Amino acid sequence: MIVKLICQEEHTVMLENILFKNHIAINDEAEILVVEKNMAYEDKYHLVIVFNKDYLHTLINTLQGLCQEDLQTNMLMGKLGDAWVPINVDDIVYISAQGNDTYANLDLGRSIKIKYKLYQLEEIILSKNYIRINKSEIVNIKKIKSISPMFGGNLLIYLEGYKTALDISRNYVKDFKERMGIR
Repeated sequence: MIVKLICQEEHTVMLENILFKNHIAINDEAEILVVEKNMAYEDKYHLVIVFNKDYLHTLINTLQGLCQEDLQTNMLMGKLGDAWVPINVDDIVYISAQGNDTYANLDLGRSIKIKYKLYQLEEIILSKNYIRINKSEIVNIKKIKSISPMFGGNLLIYLEGYKTALDISRNYVKDFKERMGIR
């Protein structure tokens, strides 16, 4: 889950740490606002959660409950042109980061921009069917067609619906091989 946080300056670091430990990311572009009581904010958010600092445990429980709802739906929202479209997580072949943007790459080469960062997807949303292969890509292991060794210890993987192979960098090869049962 991603939220925007507005609170008193002396509470910021503490709340950021609490949210991070509970797998809740903070981003100023989020559509959910978590705001401390008596703080000013714009009325442009889909959901506003106002909290009193004396009841942080209730805030965290509420946010965790919302995260569980996201996980149970197994859906992400993506931006296609001016419209938001639902993406079934199981339909994603791989996810790539390009600069500050993240894209869900689907069958037939379709690519849809999503609001999450790779680390957020790894920690919060993606199931055990996904694995990081390099600093900018996560793949759906159910969509792997073949794996080929490369010079220098790297691996190449070919994915369903894609002609171009993706490189598994040396830093990720050991975990990838263990996960896939390759010796």
